[in-house]
Amino acid sequence: MCKTTLILFFAFASVVWATPRTKADLLADLKSRREKAAGLDFTKTSEEFKKAFASVKAAVDNYKKLKNPVLTEAEEQVLYVSYSMEPVNSLVGKSKPTAQDCDKAKRQIILEDKGTKPEDSTLSSEATEASAWLALLCK
Repeated sequence: MCKTTLILFFAFASVVWATPRTKADLLADLKSRREKAAGLDFTKTSEEFKKAFASVKAAVDNYKKLKNPVLTEAEEQVLYVSYSMEPVNSLVGKSKPTAQDCDKAKRQIILEDKGTKPEDSTLSSEATEASAWLALLCK
């Protein structure tokens, strides 16, 4: 009984006191899931993306639970990851997307990423990861 109580206490305490995930954690998780889904068909790749996107949304929700009056830099970066993945997420609920759907999502990723940057700048790491997922889903 004592061991069970201790195990439950530490499991609960680790969840309560855990700090929200960072941008680097999320991008590493997205990349590992993408590499895992690389050889799968569209349906299974979509399922893997849904799991990855759910972890991104959970990280955003964890930051919202902190109820900071002002966005912290870490929270802002996690939101950028979430926003970058939205165009890919819009394709997942459907059957295999058409080439037009894929082109539209790619343009949206690029437009949203370069909206505040100089014209010749490279894509951010968030947009690069979103583009990689898009390429995987649109193959």
